Amino acid sequence: MMGSVDYRQQNLQDRSFRGQDLTGADFSNSDLRGCDFTKARLVGANFSGARTGQSDRQRTQMAIAAVLGPLLLFGVSWLVVAGLGRLPSHVQTLVMQWLPIVAAVAGLLWRDRLMTRAPRFSALMGTAATVVLALVMVAFTVGLVIVGGLTVVQGNVLYGLFLLLLAGVFVLLTRRIWRWVRDSLRSAPGTLFRAANLTDANFSHAVVGHTDFSLALLTGICIEGWAIAPYTRFDLVQCDYLYLDGARHQRQPQAGNFQPREWLPVLAGTARGQG
Repeated sequence: MMGSVDYRQQNLQDRSFRGQDLTGADFSNSDLRGCDFTKARLVGANFSGARTGQSDRQRTQMAIAAVLGPLLLFGVSWLVVAGLGRLPSHVQTLVMQWLPIVAAVAGLLWRDRLMTRAPRFSALMGTAATVVLALVMVAFTVGLVIVGGLTVVQGNVLYGLFLLLLAGVFVLLTRRIWRWVRDSLRSAPGTLFRAANLTDANFSHAVVGHTDFSLALLTGICIEGWAIAPYTRFDLVQCDYLYLDGARHQRQPQAGNFQPREWLPVLAGTARGQG
């Protein structure tokens, strides 16, 4: 039991409490941005007035991933291609035939496990991959504009206009991809409560944003006056009932338990604002 643990009014940004038994711990009015509580036992813990979300370090990491991630992915790709070039031709053919299949199967088998065990790494790599796609689209679009313009100058106006029209379509697609990059940077998880046991935890007047509660147990939590800021995740959460006041008199539902995801409108309806 860790009920005597006192973290009140502390700056705990980027601390890891992963898998720890913090039953009854007091985190009231603390800064928990960037903290990792994955699979922690937080039964009856006090998070009243606490703040969760992305830390400055995490935002810096995401920005670095957006810049250096594509270089890393291009480098790995170049090494793979260079390695394949050293193999006999029949081996190259075999590898090229089976590599996409093996990669697809591995992705299906390991995707959920990687996202569960390393959600921040997954977010960083996802951002890097999206930036790579955006850069490829930019290069392809510029190439279409150049080829289309030269084709028009050379007299093949109809074909050149077709290439320029196609470039316009790629401009729209590229803009959408850059929006994905922006959204991935904005929505990356900050504080993690993934698969944590938060039974009877107190989140009164807490500011909760960029927080991942996926797979967490939220039965009996108190949410009086809490503020749900954007990008808070509640995927596959279990919540049989909760309380709307600190005295735990206003139970929702008043009798019985919530139906699946019936609690979600209750959370949104009692939030005091977004930030």
